[in-house]
Amino acid sequence: MKNKSGSKEFKRELDFQKFAKKDLEETFGSDIWVLIPYAISRRGIPDMLICLRGHFVALELKLDGSKKDKTRESLQKHVIGKIKEAGSLVAHERVTPSKWEAVKQALGHLA
Repeated sequence: MKNKSGSKEFKRELDFQKFAKKDLEETFGSDIWVLIPYAISRRGIPDMLICLRGHFVALELKLDGSKKDKTRESLQKHVIGKIKEAGSLVAHERVTPSKWEAVKQALGHLA
């Protein structure tokens, strides 16, 4: 189902994560490796850890209109900051379904 802005709607963040993983794998094929560490990660680790054409990418996915948990988001921003400091070219801290196509297009520009 799509909303008024044309982006896909999801009931759960996990559904968005699964959609995003499949979409990236279909778009980039063998150029991408995607891990969603939901079952094995500790707090603050981004929802998606990606290697795309040799570049490390970290994405924190959120649903459009989701309530912010200040403690959790503070920790997530800290971890994303550390990933950026370590040299990641791309690290996004709040990717929503309405921003998905733009983020995916930006990833396509990685050499």
